[in-house]
Amino acid sequence: MKTIVTGCSWTDRNYKSHHLPDIDTSWKKWDEHLGDSYGWDIINVGQSGAGNDYILDRALEVIHDNDSFEGGSNIERCVVALSEWARCMLPNGVGVNPGLMTSVFNDNGELHPRKLKLNHRTALKFFEVYPFDERFQKQRVKDNLYKIYRFIDTCNDKDIEVIIFQMIPALEAFKDFCSTKEWLILNNMLLNDPYFARIEQLIRDNHNVKIMGWPFNPPMGGSCMLDDLEKEMKNGTWAIDTTDGHPNAMGHEVISNLFMKWYSNEL
Repeated sequence: MKTIVTGCSWTDRNYKSHHLPDIDTSWKKWDEHLGDSYGWDIINVGQSGAGNDYILDRALEVIHDNDSFEGGSNIERCVVALSEWARCMLPNGVGVNPGLMTSVFNDNGELHPRKLKLNHRTALKFFEVYPFDERFQKQRVKDNLYKIYRFIDTCNDKDIEVIIFQMIPALEAFKDFCSTKEWLILNNMLLNDPYFARIEQLIRDNHNVKIMGWPFNPPMGGSCMLDDLEKEMKNGTWAIDTTDGHPNAMGHEVISNLFMKWYSNEL
């Protein structure tokens, strides 16, 4: 029986640093530590830059690919490490992240040409046509909740254990594009969305559904893995470098330890 692990660059076993391209990042990733500790046979489909659309859909694709003609599946569980909720996929398969847009401008509002990679250029063109405004932001929140619900429901139908946690902050990236009042409205909208209540019902009714840090956002009493990681490893010692805020070898090991400490209480 196999375990699917899906996520963004924090889960990508082939992660390469854009800021430090010469550094060797082939250290064990957090899911590999889990595989060693639990004896899980892992299919890792983590992808750098992925939003939750891709993260959840890619896992569903693997689940369906592993269905047998007899109706069974060799997938025992799926571990989902969610990314920022602002990210989305374009029809051509390119992921766009409005949170990255602020990193390609200097203090004078001028573009840094050397930082403007292909995906940035694509995103800039996209957001010229579809600004990341209040309507767009609300739709991202609704879409993420629906996709999470649909994913859990599909796994329940196939008797697959679902383990979900928020790897990096869910809604923090929205703050760069809206006022504090608008951001709080988004939080309230999340709480009042019908799929939020349906997800909570699935958590209550099914022991096979385990969600860490729900509802993910600190103002609502939730948390993400990065919050816990920063408490364990002070002063950014978990990161590759001050220019690359992805976990280093020790950071990945600590993520796995935090996961196992939480998961052991859920069994």
